[in-house]
Amino acid sequence: GELSGTASAAGSFSFEIGVSDTISLCSASRIYTIVVCGISVNLGPAWAYGEVNVPYPGRQFTASNSVGGLTWSSLYTLPTGITINSTGYLSGTPTSAGTFYFGVAAVDSLGCYA
Repeated sequence: GELSGTASAAGSFSFEIGVSDTISLCSASRIYTIVVCGISVNLGPAWAYGEVNVPYPGRQFTASNSVGGLTWSSLYTLPTGITINSTGYLSGTPTSAGTFYFGVAAVDSLGCYA
């Protein structure tokens, strides 16, 4: 058999598949779980330029289609003096000038990430 379709919601879904043999009257079944992820991170409006030794205006990241709480972290290295906390709030005071490339990651209670 084949299981197919298009998920309409994120979440963890369990179902049972069974098979039986009409000749020997044997049967078996097993429960399966499919985790459907749909998390999407919103980076918000354009970013402000930072200045050395001047507090950067904080930024709260958000995500949609997550299940349960989110844990946030940075990908790559943030500028020295800037941090992101586990709730997705980026803040701090940059201590050096330059162009910095980084990303953010959000993980929900199902282990789905974006």
